[in-house]
Amino acid sequence: MKSNITQMKFSGKNALLLNDSGNLIMLSCFDEDEELSNTPKELYVPNAKFSQIECGKDFCLLLTKSGILYSFGKNQFGQLGHGDNKQRTYPTPVKFFLDLKKKVDQISCGFKHSACKCNNKIYSWGCNSNGQIGSGNLKHMYTPYINDIKYSKIKSNFLQVSWGFRSTVFLTETRKIY
Repeated sequence: MKSNITQMKFSGKNALLLNDSGNLIMLSCFDEDEELSNTPKELYVPNAKFSQIECGKDFCLLLTKSGILYSFGKNQFGQLGHGDNKQRTYPTPVKFFLDLKKKVDQISCGFKHSACKCNNKIYSWGCNSNGQIGSGNLKHMYTPYINDIKYSKIKSNFLQVSWGFRSTVFLTETRKIY
């Protein structure tokens, strides 16, 4: 059965592809000698079909069709959300949301920080040297932090969260941007 690529994201020297069957394909753009390589490799994760992929600088977030968040890659600022700064070479479920029994709706990556939308709340974690995760301080967050946006003032549900290099943008159902 032939499948089509539905999403493509870059993370450092690698490309991560998602096909319409919910499977992942890793394409190493450069080998050890910095030569262009185009040999795709399926990244198999047992019992997981993915709906969204996002990549930051040398790390990736993956969201399954059932709302389970996975992450892998470099992790010097906690951008993987596992509570530490250890690199993960293989997609690993983020226990924070599993322990809370919460399904993630949407994911986003910045340069070295991450975010997701879950039950109309925004969670963020990772590098915070410019206050980009919204915690009110400049400490890096190694586990997801429920973003301290003044929810009562917004009076609208979040449609989307998007991270930039050192910034964050939220879009609400009323089409307001914060």
